[in-house]
Amino acid sequence: MRYTKGEEKLTLFKEFAEKLGARVIYDTFPGRGGWCRANGRYYVIINRKLPPDEKIEIFVDFFRGIKTDTVYLPPLIREEIER
Repeated sequence: MRYTKGEEKLTLFKEFAEKLGARVIYDTFPGRGGWCRANGRYYVIINRKLPPDEKIEIFVDFFRGIKTDTVYLPPLIREEIER
């Protein structure tokens, strides 16, 4: 199976969100999704029907919303959240 650059990037964002303890949930529902913190845990909830670029935007919002200055993030993710 071949992945587009957007899908590869999406995989990287998902992996690092999970490394930071977030539970990533893909489901079908009205709307885009977003992130929250409940009971001490982060959740990133994404509508699976969105294209990869829109899913990445939700991860970018997540990384911007949490403290990441003391955490290693790959340059690709760091560049996106610092835009």
